[in-house]
Amino acid sequence: MKLSEIFPRWLYYFGWIIALPILVLGIIIHIIINPKQFKPYLKRLGIILPKPSKKNNIWIHAVSVGEVAAAANLIPTIQNNFSNDIVLTCSTITGYDMAMKKLSDKILIHYFPFDFPLIDYFFIKRVNPYIAIFLEMEIWPSIIHSLYKRNIPIFLVNARLGDTEFKRYSIFKKLFNPILSKYSIILCQSYQDKERFNKIGAKESALGFTGNIKYDLSTKVNTENKFNISNLLNELDKRIILTLASSHSGEEKLIIQSYMVLKKDFKHLQLIIVPRHPHRTSELETILKENKLPYTLRQGETNTKSDILIINTIGEMMDVFDLSDLIVMGGSFSEKVGGHNIIEPASLGKPVIVGPHMENFRDVVNIFKARDAYVEINYDNLTEKLWLYIADNNKRLILGNNQYMAVKFNKGASRRTANEIKKYMLNFIN
Repeated sequence: MKLSEIFPRWLYYFGWIIALPILVLGIIIHIIINPKQFKPYLKRLGIILPKPSKKNNIWIHAVSVGEVAAAANLIPTIQNNFSNDIVLTCSTITGYDMAMKKLSDKILIHYFPFDFPLIDYFFIKRVNPYIAIFLEMEIWPSIIHSLYKRNIPIFLVNARLGDTEFKRYSIFKKLFNPILSKYSIILCQSYQDKERFNKIGAKESALGFTGNIKYDLSTKVNTENKFNISNLLNELDKRIILTLASSHSGEEKLIIQSYMVLKKDFKHLQLIIVPRHPHRTSELETILKENKLPYTLRQGETNTKSDILIINTIGEMMDVFDLSDLIVMGGSFSEKVGGHNIIEPASLGKPVIVGPHMENFRDVVNIFKARDAYVEINYDNLTEKLWLYIADNNKRLILGNNQYMAVKFNKGASRRTANEIKKYMLNFIN
């Protein structure tokens, strides 16, 4: 084994050891602040492991909510091609909760282990994977090396490299090259992603293009749930519901201020806010109280109806989208976040507008722009642009339809991904 391959991995392990006291302290503080984190940390530390399995399972890893949504599209096509049971892991509480809500009746769900040799050794032994599938952008030196040593095929699917990640990985290209070379196949969302992976060290022969799995999402809406959500808002004739989806700190204040101005012209306008992280609900409540705005919580003590609703639950986004007349996508006003997935509301034909920062979704943006299905607003024209779409139902319908067609004509990535994995495994076995 070459030194150029061993050195980056051992440097990574050394970094782990140095950071261990800070990590332990951080975990303790995190648990004190949020006791619900206790059990997830036990799972991530390998103290609580999945049930032992004698079968060869398919291990799929999806970091958080967006990746879980993609995994939910991919899993049925994997099950159609392989008879193995599936184990899905997540890194975040929101991702885990969503997976439990949507997929726990079909597959086993667990937390992703910390990327350290002893922890991942026992985890992999328990899961006993036949193949390992990681979604989007997953480079875990210890786990990938452990799988590779056991001759377990490793697939990176729906792979993407945003601008920030590409710059970061390019700087440390020599460190990541040995890790990327251990992937059996890297199936990318776009040709630009494929080119970027190649530039940071992935082998050309291992790279493929299959498109974005998120275009294949199910548009199933829970009508009863949608009705229950609708019932929490004041009953107004000809009401228009504006939704701020997957919002981050600072974005709610921006939209709330705009809403207060718009409300003067549109008395029937209502606002739904879906924070990306529900634990930030108290922060949103503070902003609304400061502006003396009555509000209702989807889940909690505030049960009176109002014109503003905070969705402080997980797994109800599609129901909220279907209820909405106009959507502003959160994360798109933050350069640090770089936007969130606009495919979900578009798949329902619901018009979605974004802020100036969609750097992590350039390919999606280009596809939507090509179909005249992309509307961007900035801090200066936010209220003005929203006014135009709130005032004109026809304008909303045209945008929603164009976005729906952009999604419709880009489906099929899940099937192509499963076919590529199956093709590789047939050659691997033979």
